[in-house]
Amino acid sequence: MTSPGDSARAPAGGGAGETSLPAPAALSPEAERDQLRAAGIELLEFPRIRQMLAGKTRFFLAGERALQLQPSSDPAEVTRLQEETAQAVKMLDVAGDIGLAGSRDPRPLLRRAALDGVLSGQELLSIAYLMESIWLARRAVESLRGSVPALEAIAVRVPDLRDLKTRMLVALDERGGVLDGATPRLGPLREKAATSYQRLVRLLERVSGDPKVRVETLFASSTPAFSATGTRALKISRQSWSSSTRS
Repeated sequence: MTSPGDSARAPAGGGAGETSLPAPAALSPEAERDQLRAAGIELLEFPRIRQMLAGKTRFFLAGERALQLQPSSDPAEVTRLQEETAQAVKMLDVAGDIGLAGSRDPRPLLRRAALDGVLSGQELLSIAYLMESIWLARRAVESLRGSVPALEAIAVRVPDLRDLKTRMLVALDERGGVLDGATPRLGPLREKAATSYQRLVRLLERVSGDPKVRVETLFASSTPAFSATGTRALKISRQSWSSSTRS
């Protein structure tokens, strides 16, 4: 027999068939550094700083980039970012607003177009105006002529889409309506449709003004087909219609 004191002195997990939990794996130096870095970011309320910065932006991509910012411990990257910021402040002081505020995010529209979806005239106009705004922003940076080289290196990557923008604006009016000259066939087709419509209107005017045309009002009570809905219809004598159209 063993006394209660003996059992209390027995080593934990020393009994037959008992297994102890494995010790947690030691973190690598890189993982430990990342863990400490993440804790430091939270301690400094950096996510809140990002939110505040994003709230000051006026261009949809700028807001996204602000929310993705991360502190850097790389001296070269820190120097580059500080230089870009200093040049951006200088550019705003010299050139002022470069015209990107309020632009609509075109990516949902472009995804729809890529799937052969249809875009309205207003949606096409918003894309054309965005292309124009981006090009003007590039020109504003380039106009400073070497005083903001870091920003110029970014601006040269902006593609020149002026030809596409011009073709879109030539095909649309200021409300997004498609103009007759949008395609070679659209204008003639619209002209034919307008001519046919005018002929039909004149024919209906002749028919409605001819006293030979007999119009009978049919009520639901007298027509089984309409008794369920109580709908009434106008019945034009086929003979009168034929005679009036021949005259």
